[in-house]
Amino acid sequence: MMKNLMFPWKSIWAFYFIVLSGTAFSQLSGSKLLDWEGDIASRLIDSCDAFLLKEIQKSITNRSKFWHRDMRSRETYDRSIQANREHLAQIIGIRDSRTPFDHLEKMGLVAESETYRVEAVRWPSFGQVYGEGLIVYPKQSGQIKKATIVIPDADQTPEEILGISGDLKSECQIGKLYAEDGHLVIIPILVNRAPNPMKISNREFIYRAAYELGRHIIGYEIQKILSAIDWLEKNRIEDITVSGWGEGGLLALYAGAIDTRIDLTEVSGYFGSRQNIWLEPAYRNIYGLLEEFGDAEIATMVAPRTLIVHSDNGAPEIEIKPGENKGKPGRLIVPNEEEVAAEIDRTNEMMNEWNWQVIHEKSKKPSSEKVTIIELPNITNRQQRLLTELDRHNQWLLSESPYVRAEFMAELKFDSLEAFKNSVEPYREYFAKQVIGQFDYPLSDFNVRSRPIKLKNPKLQAFEVAIDVFPGIFAYGILILPEDLHPGEQRPVVVCQHGLEGRPQSTIGDQDFKAYKAFAT
Repeated sequence: MMKNLMFPWKSIWAFYFIVLSGTAFSQLSGSKLLDWEGDIASRLIDSCDAFLLKEIQKSITNRSKFWHRDMRSRETYDRSIQANREHLAQIIGIRDSRTPFDHLEKMGLVAESETYRVEAVRWPSFGQVYGEGLIVYPKQSGQIKKATIVIPDADQTPEEILGISGDLKSECQIGKLYAEDGHLVIIPILVNRAPNPMKISNREFIYRAAYELGRHIIGYEIQKILSAIDWLEKNRIEDITVSGWGEGGLLALYAGAIDTRIDLTEVSGYFGSRQNIWLEPAYRNIYGLLEEFGDAEIATMVAPRTLIVHSDNGAPEIEIKPGENKGKPGRLIVPNEEEVAAEIDRTNEMMNEWNWQVIHEKSKKPSSEKVTIIELPNITNRQQRLLTELDRHNQWLLSESPYVRAEFMAELKFDSLEAFKNSVEPYREYFAKQVIGQFDYPLSDFNVRSRPIKLKNPKLQAFEVAIDVFPGIFAYGILILPEDLHPGEQRPVVVCQHGLEGRPQSTIGDQDFKAYKAFAT
């Protein structure tokens, strides 16, 4: 469908465009008069906005076509949603092989209490990227049987969520809660939202490059969590919990959906409707997410394992205003109780064949057990290591991308024009569906509207033209015809495209001449 949208003017040329003699004309032959006033380009943007908002709203009911849950048993259920798991992993960029390892790299004792000790650690994850943070060892005899990966928000440190630094409210000190309960606890650090020298947040900086390479900051951080689970599994710890708050809640939910080794998934400060994800910061953007997934759909992939949602301990509140920096404007707000409950109800409804439900309960608070601080890590250096590793990985992927593309395009044949035509179509389809996106709707009738505009060049005629694309969506531009075009004569069509901040008028005359030099005329 998208490839049809790319060439609407060519079809109109063959059907409508007849040279008109003289100057007493008002529109193209066979078209209606274009009588719109004001900035038509802005009108086009408004129509696209309204169309897309309707598509987002419809996505909730349309998602069912992607799901074929077989709930006869856990085994049949896991098989029936395997394609959904793989697709989620693919769109969040989990593509790099994880690095196997036997031992954590210990970087020093951080703190100690009567029941546990805290050490700074790092572990290989993928490529030359490491997970880094804290590990809490329970002071107990015998085999450790329970482990929890506690994931802080992007703007929290592992030390804060463990309650040994900062002033985080007690119900958000998830790490301390599990440490006091005798769990082995691993707390990774995330890329924070601090601004960098390019005047965008660190998270958006990593996201932007990764996104163009088929990766995602969400996928990178989940890989670190899964690498830690690999190590736990190797050490025969089978009772595994993943718990997160804010950005960590997102990661916990996604990790629990993707990896069935996780027995309990606990989400705080995140769960709710994603229908306004386009208003969130750039690093929350995931290609095609809402077509198949909302939080409820992702939650169903945790089943029949345990999923607990807390909505009483707040959530990150972030607002990036337009012009505030060079990043995308966006905001994160605390989901209200009704919104959380509605998304939980959607989850439970999809799983009503089983006696399984999301557990929605109040947060627990740790005790006030005294902890002795030995030496806190240098959080500035630690964050910089994290950024350097991910930026270096992105740059490595970029350097390797020509070879990846060559391998991908290997089936494209150049032996003859016919061989090329036969082999290129799968690539065109992939590009339309997997790269630029498409809507599987039939194109509307043209319903051409036009009106003449005057050019300085007397050898040319020009018309503003609008055509329908989908109901409520139109295409708009300028058609330029040579005066000496004869009736029925066909000539090559050249499509001239203005830049992001321009208008069709920018390409034909004095408007924006410095940049465009009226190249269309």
